[in-house]
Amino acid sequence: MGGSVRPLFSVAVPIGYHSGGYKGVPVDGTVEIGYEIAPGFRRRGLAGAAAIALVDRVLGHGEVTRVTAHTPAGDAACGGVLRNAGFSVEARIEDPEHGAIERWVRTRSAN
Repeated sequence: MGGSVRPLFSVAVPIGYHSGGYKGVPVDGTVEIGYEIAPGFRRRGLAGAAAIALVDRVLGHGEVTRVTAHTPAGDAACGGVLRNAGFSVEARIEDPEHGAIERWVRTRSAN
């Protein structure tokens, strides 16, 4: 990747009530997103807006064709945010540190 694009994939932006960004640079066309919303600001649509903004920005870049995110397995709120952002569960994984987690994926639409 060219140096002018690299910051797009390593940004983490705290804005008082939320933060989010990309976990590293794309590998084989895939990049992972992450975000969090402060407890006092949850249930206002901010997580969904953050997820959609992160996905739209990165899928608009020609190098990325697939975006992943991870949530605690069975977490309806987290799953709902990602489902509404166009993701679907790809796998359930046992993580030694966090227990059962789900890997969600969204791919670029074939237009």
